Amino acid sequence: MASFVDKLASIRKVSKRFGLLAGGKFLTSQVMKKICSVQGVEFVFLHKDSLPAEIELPPGFEARFLNAEELLPFTEDPTNDLGPEMIERLNGGKDFCFAALHENRLAAYGWYALKDIEAEHNFGISMQFPDNYAYMYKGFTHTDFRGKRLHGILMGKALQGLGDHGIEALVSSVGWTNFASLLSCDKLGYERLGRAWTIRSGKTILSVPSAVHKKNVVLGCTVESHLTPGPSAKPA
Repeated sequence: MASFVDKLASIRKVSKRFGLLAGGKFLTSQVMKKICSVQGVEFVFLHKDSLPAEIELPPGFEARFLNAEELLPFTEDPTNDLGPEMIERLNGGKDFCFAALHENRLAAYGWYALKDIEAEHNFGISMQFPDNYAYMYKGFTHTDFRGKRLHGILMGKALQGLGDHGIEALVSSVGWTNFASLLSCDKLGYERLGRAWTIRSGKTILSVPSAVHKKNVVLGCTVESHLTPGPSAKPA
C-alpha cells in the first residue's frame, strides 16, 4: 500500500512540475516496467558548435577535471555517490570526471567516457561511438546545490575542455520520463536522436532510432570493462 501511495505522489509531483502529459507518460512508464519490463531510453547528442556563446558558473563555484588524488577524499562521503571503483575507472585512461567545487565541497559532477561504455552505465545497453565523441554519464548534483543549473553548465564546460583531447561532441542517454534532465539537455542545445525501447533491463533491444545509427553509434556491442588497468587519465 505504501508503495502505491508513493508512486501516486510521484505522478502528482511530475504532473505539477511538467504538466499532465508528462504525468501520463510517467504513469505509462511505471506500468510498462512493472508488467513487461519495458523501458524507454532517449538518446541525445551535443556538438560543440551548438553550445551557447556564454556558459557561466554561479559566483563562488569553480569547475575542472579531477584526477584520482583529488577525487579520492570525495569517495569517502556516501552522499557523493562515488564508490572506490570510480577511482579505478579514472586511472583506466578512458574516463574523466568533470566537477563543480564550492569552498572545497563537491557540488556536482559528470563522468565522460571515450570510445565506448559498458551496459551498466547506459540503461543496460553497451555502446560504441566515434573517437571524437565522449559519452556523458553519472551526472550528480549534491542536494545542497540543486536549483543552480550546475548539471547543464558542467556538460557545456566539460565539452569545451574535452576539445583538448579531440572530442567534438557528447552523446548520452536519458530515461524517457526523466523530464528534468531532458529539459536541461534541451536548454544546452542537445539534439534529441529518438527513443530506444528495451526489455529485461536492456538485455533485449526492441528498437533503435535511425538517427542513432546516422551518428555512427552502435548499440548492443561487445565492450570491455573500463576498470582494465591503463594509463593514468589526467586531463589539463
